[in-house]
Amino acid sequence: MSIAATTNSEPARSNPLILPLIAATGCAALADWLFYGWWVGISLALFYGVISAVAIAVNGVRAQRRVQFIMTSILLAGLIALVEQVDTLSVILASLATASFVLVMTTHEPSSWPRRLFEAATVPLRGPFQLISDVIGALRHMTTLTPGWPSG
Repeated sequence: MSIAATTNSEPARSNPLILPLIAATGCAALADWLFYGWWVGISLALFYGVISAVAIAVNGVRAQRRVQFIMTSILLAGLIALVEQVDTLSVILASLATASFVLVMTTHEPSSWPRRLFEAATVPLRGPFQLISDVIGALRHMTTLTPGWPSG
């Protein structure tokens, strides 16, 4: 008989949906605090900066160091334009800069800058359609993660 404690060598599985859900909830709460009852102003630049940082924190950086420097410069230029004056052009510029920053920093495959710009411009239009495939993928993941789900 041994009094030594036995440990389970299998690491505990964590749910990969928890971190993105917490990040999305935090971003929604921040947006509510920044935009409800106030003029947009510098709040939009702050929100775009936080969205960029959260996207990098959740997905990780996969770009090379040179590309990171260039994309950070592009993001800062877009945010500075938004801080200077909030109008249609500065909002479009900051939105494209933020989307391009996140897309380039978090993807593996290299591609040309026109392709990245096209991807950044069409991301908001693809979101509702991509939601359906994400929900189906999450349900499949839940069935493999939880053996008795959804039957009980």
